[in-house]
Amino acid sequence: MVQGSRKRRRPRAPIMPGVWSAIAPEPDRAEAIEQYRSRVPVYDLEIAIAEPIRRRAIARLRLKPGETVLDVGCGTGLSFPHLEHYVGQHGAIIGVEQSPDMIAKARARADDRGWTNVTFVNAPAEEAHIPRLADAAVFHFTHDLMQTPAALDNVFRSLKPGARVVATGLKWARWWSPGVNLFVRVAAMRSTTTMAGLDAPWRYLEPHLTGMVLEAAPGGATLPRLRSLQMTENPTPSPIEAVVSPSQILKLVLSALGATAVIGLAVEALQTTAEYGRLIADPLFAGVGIARGDAHTVMVIPGFLGNDHYLETLRGWLGRIGYTPLASGLSRNTGFKREILKHLEHRALAAARTSGAGVSLIGHSLGGVYARAIARRNPTAVREIVTLGSPLRLDNGPVPVPFTAIYSRADRIVRHPRALAADAINVEAGGCHVGMAFNVAVYRAIAAALTASTTARAASCASA
Repeated sequence: MVQGSRKRRRPRAPIMPGVWSAIAPEPDRAEAIEQYRSRVPVYDLEIAIAEPIRRRAIARLRLKPGETVLDVGCGTGLSFPHLEHYVGQHGAIIGVEQSPDMIAKARARADDRGWTNVTFVNAPAEEAHIPRLADAAVFHFTHDLMQTPAALDNVFRSLKPGARVVATGLKWARWWSPGVNLFVRVAAMRSTTTMAGLDAPWRYLEPHLTGMVLEAAPGGATLPRLRSLQMTENPTPSPIEAVVSPSQILKLVLSALGATAVIGLAVEALQTTAEYGRLIADPLFAGVGIARGDAHTVMVIPGFLGNDHYLETLRGWLGRIGYTPLASGLSRNTGFKREILKHLEHRALAAARTSGAGVSLIGHSLGGVYARAIARRNPTAVREIVTLGSPLRLDNGPVPVPFTAIYSRADRIVRHPRALAADAINVEAGGCHVGMAFNVAVYRAIAAALTASTTARAASCASA
């Protein structure tokens, strides 16, 4: 390895990890602070997909009322509500964060909630003066920090003997999972300044442990789990577990698979993960270059065997660009059934009455068939519908409202001729069936459709 001064420009990382971890640069504090300054406005939405991992990690800390916990790299304070739940008002939370912009938002969160037991330390973890010894610590997606031995040493000096520690974050998957690794690469480029250690993110934690156990995780990746097999005599506490799992994020994406999961199309899952990676890296995801909406309600309906969970990304984006997103309220779309239609229709009509401005419907796969049926039955309440890879031949009746049908020739589930409609504006977008819920081109087409409908409605009202 050649030593020397490092260029400011970060080298491009390969999709496959290979030897990348051996040549990647070390964490860069100044670059990280600048990176997170630009992410502050959308950070909470970007990381929302990892909330189940956060909850799971904090639960594993086994916190008790009255205990003190360190939130290392606390960001905007998204872990605070969960930590407060466990330690209570007589416990204490110490948030350590080097980004002034992120910790400012964390302070505002604590002030808004009236949490007086939160102490903030605005400093790099390796330099932070932590005011008291803690019973536990959590590192949630803090890769740069985990690759800084001095930071870990300082944190561990601030923990009581036998303290519990849980860490989560990204990790390269096996070589046969290029889709997962593409996602990891995109996510890492967005949230870290180094890809060193992504093959074994726990490497600097391991010296603090008395043993290590690796556990396989869904999605063809690995869920490394570090566990203290016995209490160490060293006064430095031993972490009980460190969970580092890109496949847990992939698992959230897989919840969108519905019928695809039943058929077992692994390629669909990989492509969906890759499309999600491209989406979060595109400026469109933050609303850049997209016309602002008029705040009217847009209800999003999941596909067959899907639920509202996998459409959170789409709903969050709709809110970001100026609309009022509404979930379907379905625990599972189990097929085209009268009771489901009645439920969705009631929800859409209630939203239309509340707003007084009508409701738009976006349906993914079978959800689009429901959207079409609701619009036909309630043309005065529904402003427009947008279908994403929907089997429209299941319902051939005309729709008396603006209608955009988005399809893909690469769709393996609903072949594109079946996703077209004679009474619709048919828009082609690339990508796979499930990936339409995370596809940049699809999002752009949705924005165009909503904008066109809003403009036409405004012009109609003006002429009247």
